[in-house]
Amino acid sequence: MHARRLATCLALIATLVAPAPLLADEPDNSPTPSKTEAPATIEELTAQWQAKPESIARGVRLQDAYIKAGKRRVAEAFFRTHATQLPDSAAVSFLYGRIKGGKYGLKLMREALAKNLGRGAGDNSGLLSAWIAMTVAEADADNAKEAEAAGRRVATLRGRAEDWTYLGWIQERLVGSVDRAKVSYTRAVRVKSDHLRARNALTMIHAEAGETEEALSMARGSVAKHGRVASAQLHLGLVLAMSGDTKGAADAYGKALACAGNDADALAAIADAYIELEEQDLAYKALKKALAANATHGDALASMGALSMDMGDVSGAATHLKLAAKSLPKDPYVAFLQGVCMQRLGKDSTAIKHFRKAMELESDNVEYVTALALAHMKKGSIASAVTMLKRAVKMDPEDPELRLQLGIAYLKQRKHKAARDAFNDMVDRAPKDPRPFYYLAIIYGDKMGKHQDALNALEEYERLGGKEPTALSWLEDLRAQLGK
Repeated sequence: MHARRLATCLALIATLVAPAPLLADEPDNSPTPSKTEAPATIEELTAQWQAKPESIARGVRLQDAYIKAGKRRVAEAFFRTHATQLPDSAAVSFLYGRIKGGKYGLKLMREALAKNLGRGAGDNSGLLSAWIAMTVAEADADNAKEAEAAGRRVATLRGRAEDWTYLGWIQERLVGSVDRAKVSYTRAVRVKSDHLRARNALTMIHAEAGETEEALSMARGSVAKHGRVASAQLHLGLVLAMSGDTKGAADAYGKALACAGNDADALAAIADAYIELEEQDLAYKALKKALAANATHGDALASMGALSMDMGDVSGAATHLKLAAKSLPKDPYVAFLQGVCMQRLGKDSTAIKHFRKAMELESDNVEYVTALALAHMKKGSIASAVTMLKRAVKMDPEDPELRLQLGIAYLKQRKHKAARDAFNDMVDRAPKDPRPFYYLAIIYGDKMGKHQDALNALEEYERLGGKEPTALSWLEDLRAQLGK
């Protein structure tokens, strides 16, 4: 699979693998509405919590109801008042820290936990509820080390498959340790063999590690247990595609599409998988369905924008990508796609702005840095292009194409020695590519007056299969001129 398309597909699939935030499970005997009853009102939840203010679970439910109603500030004021009135209550301080948020809120939550928060008469249910809330708060703040430690406490205290899966997700996505995540996902499957999120996560870990048989075995087992679930079929299809079985992949994707219903996340991931198989019509169908279910789905809008460009509808792509940027304002890939789209519309200055944003959002992505450099070069801002290309070369020193573009930029600046060095660096990294020899001939012959060196470079160009008519004509002229 193309690296960028695979990365996008895996990112979309990660949203299907990522567990929902853990729910507190404190047996506090508070009324729980049945599926047929209306959820408790804020007033009812307030009364329940005030009857037992040491209950973390009740406090979390009340706070979540406030947040869902768009009244977070009201909730913050409410819990701040109670924290002032009950200064010795670690539970109330913890809950105030949770609704306060930010570094100060996390500080309050950590301090409350350090006081053995929630330890009651013979059970750890309150402590469990606190650690669950702490795990989610640390993960939301991208505090990888702290989130992993808190998640491990939850898994130790309760040990459900969901707990181990959430810990694995933290380890994989925040900590960046696939090995530790693999252990946690495996624990989840041991606790509950048909736990689909853990199985899907393990499938992708095996697939990305090149362990095709293990990935296929896990994916097929998931389909056997969850054949009517879109994500199970989708993961099987992706593994089949990665192993070269495009027919099997297409069949699995078709089944995933049939199972997806109106799940916009699943439909967007299926569409991206279809794009990789060059099934544009099926991808378009899946994306239309995803956007019908959720018109502001950022990933679906971005994929529709990319697909529209591939199909030649650049104006339509611009519209979809503009909407995608509203839904995903901090997504560097969306900004990058907008830059590509603006370039195709001939709006180079706007393209530069989008490429710069993509680079600022993901500064270590050499593709974004290179795109910005080439956009500057196209617009005639050669000095800026050289700056960006030098940065790109440092990021990926073995990429010969970057050396070629840097040499061209130096040539435009009339920095002939620097250009020559860049082209020679490309020769070292791609000795069978004829292109740098043509540029070297230009430098030697047109810029330095070294016609013999130019002839040597052009003969090497021809030997390597260079076909540019101007170069070959010049080669014949030099041979006649130098009597070769």
